[in-house]
Amino acid sequence: VKSKAKTAAAESGTAGLTQAQMVALREKFDLDGDQTLGLAEFKGLARQVAQLQGHAAPSYAILEDIFDEFDKDFTGKMGSEEFNWAYATLQLKVKEEAAKEASRLMKVSLNRSGQKLGLTVDSKTLEIKDIISKSVVAEWNLANPTKPLQVGHRIKKVNGKPGIQGYNEELLNKSVEVLNLEVVAGEKFQKVPRFYFV
Repeated sequence: VKSKAKTAAAESGTAGLTQAQMVALREKFDLDGDQTLGLAEFKGLARQVAQLQGHAAPSYAILEDIFDEFDKDFTGKMGSEEFNWAYATLQLKVKEEAAKEASRLMKVSLNRSGQKLGLTVDSKTLEIKDIISKSVVAEWNLANPTKPLQVGHRIKKVNGKPGIQGYNEELLNKSVEVLNLEVVAGEKFQKVPRFYFV
């Protein structure tokens, strides 16, 4: 494991950080000041790494796997040496997940023209929770059976605006009729409901 982590450190650039820089980085996310990082604190670090790289943070399951891999004493806490290797691995994981996500990206063009859009979206994760029949989205799915918009997809951009900004300024704005969405399959991706093909 450590040999893999060393490779990760070299490839991610972490190997070039001084010990003082690594300590300062760990202390920034050590919210309870106990000189270690718990899983929740590690997730905060992951969000910043992803933001700096311009990507979404890896899923909770991936972060948990990284944390468990380096939490060698099974305390639920990550010490300084464990943190150094985990941070390097985290940087590479963010890049890997971003590349995977890009390969799953799908573009959807909708024109609501005063009609009901037909989407229920989680306002925090931007994951599609429900699609109603007799809606603009249902019509898109009937016309595009090879790339339907589905429950479990996550909205990445709306009319070129990223994430929450696109959701608030474009998707929720009923005066905006044309919606160009970029979506990716989320963790709860489901198969297309049968009624779309009837």
